[in-house]
Amino acid sequence: MSKTKEDLIASLGEWLKQAEAWMSLPEEAWRQPLAPGKWTGAEALAHLLKWDDYFLQNAIRPAVAGELLTLIHVDFDTFNLKAAEYGRATKPDQLLQEAIAARSEVVDLLQQLPADLFLPERGYLDGAGHRFDLEEYIVDFASHDKHHLDQLRAFFSQAKE
Repeated sequence: MSKTKEDLIASLGEWLKQAEAWMSLPEEAWRQPLAPGKWTGAEALAHLLKWDDYFLQNAIRPAVAGELLTLIHVDFDTFNLKAAEYGRATKPDQLLQEAIAARSEVVDLLQQLPADLFLPERGYLDGAGHRFDLEEYIVDFASHDKHHLDQLRAFFSQAKE
């Protein structure tokens, strides 16, 4: 069953509130691994930021402008390694500001699109002629957000104890 445009967009906005609350965390907290062998908080945040940037540039902005989407298949491992590198090289407060700005833009631009484009049978074609389904994208990324937010919440709540 399809969700409404408003429900879908609200699911992407969930983590904005949490990200804003994390602005007061010290840099040291962001530089610790979330678990043995896992990313640091800064790396996980950069990962979310870079995926938002990718979809803004290649799907959401072109969709709002009525242009051809420029999505291409990316190697997830390489993409995620570069995002983690960015997280290591960037101060956490800057990462948070960039991530909040990117996700806010995602939410704002999606609100500009007509509601019928969020239906499963609608969507857009990317540059390779593949269908890009907004509903599927949002559901997948809300789940992706939740996975990383749960990790971050658990880590930061333990760090406070």
